[in-house]
Amino acid sequence: MEDQEGVTAMCKAMEEMRKEAAAKARIESKIEDAIEMMKDHFSIDRIAKITKLSVEQITEAGRLQGLL
Repeated sequence: MEDQEGVTAMCKAMEEMRKEAAAKARIESKIEDAIEMMKDHFSIDRIAKITKLSVEQITEAGRLQGLL
C-alpha cells in the first residue's frame, strides 16, 4: 500500500512541476513579446495592457535589455 501512495505522491509532484514550468514558459514568452514592443516604441502602459504583465516586470525586462 505504501508503494501506491508513493507513486501517487510522485505523480502529483511531477504534475505540479509540469504546471510550474508551463507557467514560467508563458511568462517568458510574454516578456519576449514585451521586449519586442519596447523596441517598436510601445508605451509601458500599452505593453502591460496587451501582455497582462506588470509595469514592474516590463520595466525590469527593459532595463536588462538596455532599452530603458
